[in-house]
Amino acid sequence: NDTVAEFCAGAPDRYFPIGAVPLQDPRLAVKEMRRIQAEGFRGILISSLVRDKDLGDKMFRPFWRAAKQRNH
Repeated sequence: NDTVAEFCAGAPDRYFPIGAVPLQDPRLAVKEMRRIQAEGFRGILISSLVRDKDLGDKMFRPFWRAAKQRNH
């Protein structure tokens, strides 16, 4: 994410950063999501399958709650 931010800063009128979060650890994913949003990232890329679990698995509930809060 830091490299993406650095690249986009070189031409902010042409590029905006979209980051990635480590969904295999929802706690760290929330932390990184908050960090990159505070730095002006406009979106987050996530995988549709993490450790053989789909995105509706209860493991990801902390991430979805935090994402919903950040969206308001």
